[in-house]
Amino acid sequence: MIPNLFIRLFIRKAKFSHIENILKKENFEYTREDVDKLLKGNQKGVRYGNAVLTRNENGQQVKRFFKVMLDGTWKTFKPFQRQVEISAALDADEKYTSPTVNVIKKNLRPPVPYAIFETRENGDGFGFMDDKPVSYESFTDSQMDNLVTTIYNFHLSGRDIDKKIWQYTENISDKINFYEKELKKLLYTVIIHKNTNGEIIKNKVEDILEQYLGIKNISQKIIKIFNDNFKHIQHLPDTYLVHADMQIDNLYKHPNDTIELLDFEWVGKTNSPSIAIMYDYGNLRARAWSSPNFQAMLDSKMLEIGKQNYNEDVVKTGLRLGLLRYSLMMSRFHLDFKNTVKKDKRTEEDYFAMFPKTVESLRIALQ
Repeated sequence: MIPNLFIRLFIRKAKFSHIENILKKENFEYTREDVDKLLKGNQKGVRYGNAVLTRNENGQQVKRFFKVMLDGTWKTFKPFQRQVEISAALDADEKYTSPTVNVIKKNLRPPVPYAIFETRENGDGFGFMDDKPVSYESFTDSQMDNLVTTIYNFHLSGRDIDKKIWQYTENISDKINFYEKELKKLLYTVIIHKNTNGEIIKNKVEDILEQYLGIKNISQKIIKIFNDNFKHIQHLPDTYLVHADMQIDNLYKHPNDTIELLDFEWVGKTNSPSIAIMYDYGNLRARAWSSPNFQAMLDSKMLEIGKQNYNEDVVKTGLRLGLLRYSLMMSRFHLDFKNTVKKDKRTEEDYFAMFPKTVESLRIALQ
């Protein structure tokens, strides 16, 4: 492992000359426009540059996915290092049966870290998915079976994967106090909400939810349900991986309908399979707010396939906690008019379509 101090001292913001030198060194074919495009980045904050470029490998021209750090910060380096190391470890793990991407080369040393990955290409285009209703609605039962199998395979891979990767993962809390504070913060946050009558309301999330759900002392009810379920959390001797950013944008659908997980920036570890389920099921289900069909298939498959891997109570505990925690999170953000319309740049029509569905999801979780 490269010493952290060495990285902090010598990592640099990427310049044109840095990118050009790397591309030359790695035998890529490129133009000046390719370098300029890489430097513009492809994510908010311009943290990374990505490109599919042709590379000479032993006399053969091969397309590769090139990813390079741009902002030169430690904050960006840690998740960049994590996604590279997790990708490489999964690909090297012979017991991990879900599709993986091969890390052709990684260079995580300063001044500008980068990695070269196998390119995901199926001839007619790419199988990357995005957070749009059509992506959820097009999911078939067999594809959902493959997706949920992949999620559980990922969690279980922690038992056999090269233990060297633990140094790169986040520790996922198994303390009830952590989640109580999180829930209270969500509920007590003051937001600006616009109701269907066009009235602007500035109030705590808890008070707004009580109006819509007709439930008094909702914070006490939510925390009690969470506590009652958390008592059933089992801590096992194995370690389980947690993707921690499970959403449809981070999935790749292969031509044979197998599903591959992508983007391991926030991967963590836990010794409780219920906590792994809570995070990854909960986040994926909440993000699929626009598709009740997708949510219903996910609910069914998570329980059905989960029981093939764990005791039924372990699975049900994870599902209950995930549904409650992430329904509350999504309600909090969708009720926030400023966050949804201004920050996420949604239309008011989108906003009025979103928050009733996520509030209804929370109602179901509270039953």
